[in-house]
This record gives sequence, structure tokens and C-alpha cells, in this order.
Amino acid sequence: MTFPHKSHIKIHYYRQITLFLFLQSAILFSQVIDTFSDGDFTDSPAWGGNTSDWTIVTNSTCGAGASSSYTLRLDVATGSGTKYLSSQQTSSWGSSQSWGFWIGRRSSSSATSSNTSYVWLFANESDLTASTVDGYRIRYGDSSGDDQIVLERIDDGDATAVITSSGAVGNGIADIGFCVRVTRNSSSSWTLYTSTLPTANGEGDVASATPSSSNAATSQGTATDNTYTSFSNGYFGLAAKHTTSSAARAGAEFDQYYFDTSSDASLPVELLKWYGRATNTYIQLNWETASEIDNLGFLIYKGVAGHPLTLWQDYRSNPSLTGQGSTSFHTKYTLLDRSVFPDHTYVYLLSDMDIHGIETRHDTIKVKLNFKKQFTVFSNPTNPEIQMVLNLDANSYIQIDIYNILGHHVESIVQGQMQSSEYSFGWDGSKVSSGFYMVTLRIDGHLTSSHKITILK
Repeated sequence: MTFPHKSHIKIHYYRQITLFLFLQSAILFSQVIDTFSDGDFTDSPAWGGNTSDWTIVTNSTCGAGASSSYTLRLDVATGSGTKYLSSQQTSSWGSSQSWGFWIGRRSSSSATSSNTSYVWLFANESDLTASTVDGYRIRYGDSSGDDQIVLERIDDGDATAVITSSGAVGNGIADIGFCVRVTRNSSSSWTLYTSTLPTANGEGDVASATPSSSNAATSQGTATDNTYTSFSNGYFGLAAKHTTSSAARAGAEFDQYYFDTSSDASLPVELLKWYGRATNTYIQLNWETASEIDNLGFLIYKGVAGHPLTLWQDYRSNPSLTGQGSTSFHTKYTLLDRSVFPDHTYVYLLSDMDIHGIETRHDTIKVKLNFKKQFTVFSNPTNPEIQMVLNLDANSYIQIDIYNILGHHVESIVQGQMQSSEYSFGWDGSKVSSGFYMVTLRIDGHLTSSHKITILK
């Protein structure tokens, strides 16, 4: 691997570390997950480094959601220093990646510049403490009154902040834990997410499952850093810097670690169809998937042709957009857009969100709403007989009402389920006083049309 701005040659030796790969279908996708629930950290994946200085505990005071959680803990007998565990990803890292983990701190082990936890996202060598190491890592712990979560770039062991969390965790808070999620896309755009940052003992979100966009969804910022882009055959890992205090030597805790790589050439959602159909009153969006992997759900962006797109619907607020998770079955989705107007061309973009918070955008489509008068009202001020014509494209629940100028309901003309067809209705205005009235049409509960009429006697 070639790194920019280096004036010397780095030579390092490492032993081969076996990485546990999850291969799913034909998708070029590798995933590492370690919940430490097997009671050790020696396999699937295998971790190298200061292995004798770490232990798995089940009585964590700030464990991942439960006192019985299996949690990786720093466990050093004496002294001060930095201890690490690392593992090598020997296959391609793809063009985009995501990482997630739970991180905690025990009682009486305040985070300081000398008592700091690190999660290495990428390193070019196995020894994460080396003065020659390059890469990216997450740091938790500093000498200020409040601790922030920081994405750092490391050049020859020196750190440069790339993203710093907007929220902070008080140094004096004991027994805290929270989730962190980091994503990098093919353009080297990094995004840092956390769960709710703790504010007091026992408060703040902690992980009970692999970190995802649901439990680590608070964005702490986005930045572009392309100093290092070729990650293949690199390392990921964990490290903790500690002082001589007994609490500090057993203070850092980690759990629910995952690492994902993916290729732009293979997507977690295999999209078969994505199209729209216009009627007289709404646009129907349809899409079909051949398979889905770790799919939380879909997001749809909308705009008028020639104008920017904005997020219109997403799975978090609309259950009909919830994905299938992982499935090899053919799935169909449909969504109606009634907030449209005739003679307008609308643009829609479909995207999906996986469990690691990576959003994949698909193609845009354009749909023009047909212009055909759906509801026509014929009125003559000198003739109290009002005629109405309704064109229905689909079976719908129809309600036609008359209101006076003050908005008071006068009469319901039609109310009920009707089949797709053309209908004519009449209303005798002679039984009301002269003045202005409104004729309204609701289709499936949505107000779609209103007409002002005048009655003269």
C-alpha cells in the first residue's frame, strides 16, 4: 500500500490472522461481527496484540443493556500504557465501509488524555501503538471538562480530528455506555453517528444489539477525508490508554463490534422494477425487489421537474416502506401520492437503508399527472339547479358536500363507496337562501376539489 507524504519506508512484520467472513448469496459483501458471547476473543474473528491484558466479563456495570452481558474489558495488573487488539481484513475492503460498536466506562474511571479508549477503523499495520501507524480511528477521552467522540486521522502516530461530536459526555459520569456508528462512502465522505449521549448516571442509550440506524442514529457530523483510500489488507481493532489507578486499568469496555465492507457493484437491495403511474387525481409509485439483505426500509425523495428533490416519505414514519430485512423472495411495494396537481411533472428518487445506516440511492423517475377534469360543476346564478359530473379512475369512497359561505355544512349529495366510472349528480338550490356556496369533493377522505357557486332567487 502506498501512502502520501512519507519520507521513509515502513517495514513491518505481522502474523496472519484469520478473519471470519459472512458471504451472503452472490453479493460481494463481507461482514465481521463479535458480540463476545462465546466468552472469549480468540476466534471469529481472531484478535492479536496484547491478548493477555483483556478479558471477557459478564458482570459489567455499564454493559450492553444488561448486567449479564458479555463484554470485552481491559484488565491490566499493574502500570500504565496503551494496550490493543487488532485483526486483519485480508480480502478487499470494497469502495464503502461501515463500523459500529458499543463503548463504555466503569465507575471511578473518568476519561482523560491519559485514560482514553480507541476503536481503530483502519490501520496499515497490526501494532496500533506504533509510531509509524497510519489510518483512522474513533477516540473517546480527553483532558477537558467534557468528553467528545472524535473521528481522527492518524499519520505516523499523530492524530488530526476529522469529525468531532457536537454533544459531550461529562467526565464525572460513572458507569456509562453508548453506541457509535461510522460510515464511509466511495467518495471518502465520512459520517459519525452515536446513540443519545449520556447526561447522568444510568441515562443515555446503550446497545442491546448490533449498532444500527435505529439505536445509533444521532448524526454528529459529516466530513470528507481522502488521505487514505486503499484499505485492502489493512487492520481494524480496539485500544485503551490507561493510568496506574486500578479503576483505569480495568475501565475501558467494548461490545457489539461490527465491521462491514461492500462494493458499489453489488447492492443490498436487488431492484427489479421502479416506475410510476398517473391517474386523474394521484400518482401511483411501484417497485419490486428480487432480493434484500439487511434492508431496514425505503426512502422516497420528491420534487417538481427542474427543482431540487427533498425527502418526502421514509420507512421510519411510514410502515408501508419497511423493508424485508434479508430475503431471497420477490417483493412488491406500492405507494400513492395524492399531493399532486394536473399539468405538473414530478420526479421521484428511491433509496434503501440497511441495518448499518448505509443509504443506497437508485434511479429517478418522472411522472406527469394526466389532465382530465375529474369533477365538473355546472351552475347558473339565475337557475338554482346545480349539475355535477364526476370521473372516477379507481374504486373509491366518495363524499360530495355543500357548504355555505361561513363554512357550515348544508347537505351531503353523495357519501359511499363507488366503482370506477363516470357519474352525474344534481342539487336543487331552491331550498336555500340566495348567496355563495361551496361544493366539495373528497376521495378516500382527501379533499381533492372545491367549487364556488352562486344561488340567486
